Amino acid sequence: MSKASQLVRGYLQTKIVPLPLAGVRGQSLLDGPHPDGEPGGTTPGPVAVGLKPLPPWDEAEIRARALEYAKSHGIENPAEDGEVVEFGKAIYRCLIGVVDAESDPHSPLPFFDGGIEQIERMTELGRDGVLTLSRMHETYQDEVGGQIEDWGEDGLKAAAEELAGPRGGFFWFALRPGMQLSYALFSARLLLSLLEDKSTSGSGSVAADPSTGSSPKRSEPAQRTRGRK
Repeated sequence: MSKASQLVRGYLQTKIVPLPLAGVRGQSLLDGPHPDGEPGGTTPGPVAVGLKPLPPWDEAEIRARALEYAKSHGIENPAEDGEVVEFGKAIYRCLIGVVDAESDPHSPLPFFDGGIEQIERMTELGRDGVLTLSRMHETYQDEVGGQIEDWGEDGLKAAAEELAGPRGGFFWFALRPGMQLSYALFSARLLLSLLEDKSTSGSGSVAADPSTGSSPKRSEPAQRTRGRK
């Protein structure tokens, strides 16, 4: 295999994920209890969508169109990392990167078939849903692009030291979404393992009396200590 044309598949696998829909209810929690004891309205069921990896030129197009989006909303000189620009990037990423999960994977159809206006008006998705879906796509893009690494203990320690430092926020937001997720999952699993080890070690716990199944009584000094205010 000596030519690039022998490597190119023409498409990358579409990843199927749930659409992050917001709950839609006919009655607000601020309205008080429902007469029948149940809130009104309904919550949409799960909807599957596909995440299609994008080529480099689409990534550049997303940034360019996001700047135009900000200008169309009255920002004459939008900053690359401005809030409206970031939301514009999320909208365009969803528009071209989220596809119909049931369409042909070789030529997938857009999920949002009504354009940008459809995404903006889709209250079932909302702003947070758009941003979440965009981050999900960015993470998958990192995954298929080989930009997610295993932190390992040394890498995790170094990252923790950076996050605990004065520029921790800058360090975090400079990470690719895939690396952020990788760090969060690694940290969560490590913490869970440490907590499970602590709970099974018996430290600080009082064993139950096997004959009665109840915990033994505390010593009298301990009881007096607990009774003090």
